[in-house]
Amino acid sequence: MTRRQATTPVLLLITELDIGGAEKTLYELATRLPRKEFSPVVACLKGRGEVGGWLEEKEIPVHYLEMKSRYDIAALRSLRKLISSHEIRILHSFLFHACVATAMLRGCADLVRIWSLRVIQQGWWRRQILRRLQRRVGAVTCVSEGVRSFASNTLAIPDDKLVVIPNGIDASEFKNLRPGLREELDLPGDALLVVSVGRLDEQKGMHYLIRAAASVSNRRPETVFAIAGDGPLRASLENEIKQLGLEGRVHLLGWRDDIPDILATVDLFVLPSLWEGMPNVILEAMACGKPVIATDIGGSRELVVNNETGRLVPPKDAASLAVTIEQLLAHLDLACTMGKRGAERASQVFGLDAMVERNVELYRAALCNSAMS
Repeated sequence: MTRRQATTPVLLLITELDIGGAEKTLYELATRLPRKEFSPVVACLKGRGEVGGWLEEKEIPVHYLEMKSRYDIAALRSLRKLISSHEIRILHSFLFHACVATAMLRGCADLVRIWSLRVIQQGWWRRQILRRLQRRVGAVTCVSEGVRSFASNTLAIPDDKLVVIPNGIDASEFKNLRPGLREELDLPGDALLVVSVGRLDEQKGMHYLIRAAASVSNRRPETVFAIAGDGPLRASLENEIKQLGLEGRVHLLGWRDDIPDILATVDLFVLPSLWEGMPNVILEAMACGKPVIATDIGGSRELVVNNETGRLVPPKDAASLAVTIEQLLAHLDLACTMGKRGAERASQVFGLDAMVERNVELYRAALCNSAMS
């Protein structure tokens, strides 16, 4: 019996393999697909990235296409050759450039093409590209109802192509952690620690958190803020911290590979994003049993149940954010209860097994529809 008869080869295509929400989801899907039914292969358009090493350690084939630019025809040829050599039946793409490459790929008539939409795309031009190319794919997974609504209303993707598959998390990975951030920052015993995690770019709204920190610190000087992540706005954020006199009160931790350990030691987690699909880091904070303050946007509002597992605040509103932070820090018993409810919700509603099974069901249905067409 040939491999094609025994299992269905699935190619998971992604723009890059640096550590991020989409990359982690791809990793979990690739490593958890039922091997008696599907054989996963991974391809990356640009760079290498740490997640690629994780996949290779699990003996999953990873191919690096080394795309030089958005017009790199050679990379598309390499992708087509890869699909042919591995007898790929399903091409499932993550992130904007990988989705575009999936739709632009010529030939491969029997190939089932699936997009994974993870954010509400900002920028008129990207929206127009996706809107024009969506006719070339058979199915689109959306990480939240907000993304599904965007795909339907803005990208004009037919509803029968759209499937909502939220991110999943393995709650067991957030047990027996080694919290050490308080010692690293040399904080006094009575310090209250508020943490955020995210790339330092416009989307994550960290400027608003820093402005909120200035207000909170004036009234609750025992509060310390830390932001884990790096990105193009780091210098700007450092300058704002200095201008507001927040040195020693707001710490930029840079890129970290110990986020669960960091989350385990905080009193409160905050994500002040301006837009999101479904942020994994909120799920991670919930799995650690931490109360979450997030902006009332996209997938964040589908994770945080307002006044039950945390609080939702308007985006771009540092004043509301500051008031909400102060309220929860003043009522830590209530915050702790919210954290416990969040941990239950993460485990019961957003488990990894459910995420994988929903993708498997989609693959089966797509293959069946392809065979009948």
